[in-house]
Amino acid sequence: MQNLRSRGQLHAGWGTPACRAPVSIPARIAVAARPPTRVHALPVGDVAHDLHAHIQTAFDLADAAAAAASSSSSSDGGFLAPVSNSLETVLKTIQEQLDRFHVPYSYGHSILILTAIVKLVTLPLT
Repeated sequence: MQNLRSRGQLHAGWGTPACRAPVSIPARIAVAARPPTRVHALPVGDVAHDLHAHIQTAFDLADAAAAAASSSSSSDGGFLAPVSNSLETVLKTIQEQLDRFHVPYSYGHSILILTAIVKLVTLPLT
């Protein structure tokens, strides 16, 4: 055991053979002679410019979508508009009450409560 430890084939504290085979001297020199990989050799200016162009395009599309959404009439909800508006009002009321009592994740809890209320109201229909 002492002989294996002195030759470097045994880990000092574990008492088991080393996981890797001993590396010969020429392999060590070949590893050391390899040039290091340089990240800064990449054309950073071109990548940054392309990324900036893509981000600018995404912001332009988002602005166009927001402008289109605000220009359309939001009061036109079809024949279910009264139902959806009343459910939205109830949801906001529940959320505000839960938020007033400092309930964490009040919006998620208000959705669960509204779902339970709708289930109870529509229970006789099933």
